[in-house]
Amino acid sequence: MDPLDRVREELLDWELDDDGIHRTIEVDDYGAAMALTVRIGLEAQRRNHHPDITVGWGTVKVSLVTHDADSSVTDKDVDLAAWIDGVTAPAG
Repeated sequence: MDPLDRVREELLDWELDDDGIHRTIEVDDYGAAMALTVRIGLEAQRRNHHPDITVGWGTVKVSLVTHDADSSVTDKDVDLAAWIDGVTAPAG
């Protein structure tokens, strides 16, 4: 399946535009935002696929695009986004 189709079908909380895919995740406070950022960063390093991350008080904005694929959205982006969705899904 085409990565852009995967974004539309699998990543309902992500926005797609010409610059890649983006999601702002709300958390309880700045400490939780930093903890989530570190968790995402460690997984990104393990995958050798590094998002742009912006941290705010109670928010983490993640932007994904594959720079070495002409700044296109690839399966690498969709797979990491799906992992992020998995670790940020509400318990239940």
